[in-house]
Amino acid sequence: MAKGEIKVDMTVKTVRAENIPEDIEIRHIPMEQMQTRMDDDGGMIVEGYAIVYNREADIWGDKEIILPGAATEALQAEDQYYLWQHDVTLPLSRKKIGTLKAQEDEKGVFIRAEFIDTQFGRDSYKNIDSGLVDKQSFAFRIKDARWEVETVDGVETWTRVIEKFKEIPEFSAVTFPAYEETTLQARMKEMAFRDKPKPEASGEVGTAVPEKTRDARTDNEPSHDGHSEETGGGEADPLVKAHFRRRRLEIAEKSI
Repeated sequence: MAKGEIKVDMTVKTVRAENIPEDIEIRHIPMEQMQTRMDDDGGMIVEGYAIVYNREADIWGDKEIILPGAATEALQAEDQYYLWQHDVTLPLSRKKIGTLKAQEDEKGVFIRAEFIDTQFGRDSYKNIDSGLVDKQSFAFRIKDARWEVETVDGVETWTRVIEKFKEIPEFSAVTFPAYEETTLQARMKEMAFRDKPKPEASGEVGTAVPEKTRDARTDNEPSHDGHSEETGGGEADPLVKAHFRRRRLEIAEKSI
């Protein structure tokens, strides 16, 4: 082992609950969204879309979608990391030193991570390149999100809409998604559903439900429907109502 290198136990193949701060949420994508390559200088590169916009994801029986532009503010942070299994003691690349770059476009967030040239970095790269480790996650804190409900033939479908991330501190290569670990599964589900309205709170078809995750909202600050928390809500967003009106017409036409 070269001087200065850190000996890492590469048998650690799962995300550990103790490595994830309690206020952090995690989502994963298949590594098929990513590519591995060696650059002209022999650098070990992992790159691709770590976050994809406007793509429905299943979260514990409900849906989740990330809106375009959700990461704009979070990507202005001074520092971000690419980690192994979300372990902060096992960094592979870092924004502050120029080996991690994240750029946003209409599709999502494209990252380019150049792994550190140590035995740990080389082993990590080989594990990903070979397909032995084939999943990637990103960690985040929410600034703005809302729940929407659609009812078709008496069946409700709930969708959590992420409008803005407060922070995206790191991306990670993982063997298993964080929410496949029992302790983390319960925590991640609790965080995602903490502001989901109770069943009796749902309104008519096409209603954008008033409950919304907001960071540091004051008691009288307007909610997403334009009313203060004290006034008790209001009409759904016209764009949302129009969307569901079109859906109802489509369903009616199919039944004729």
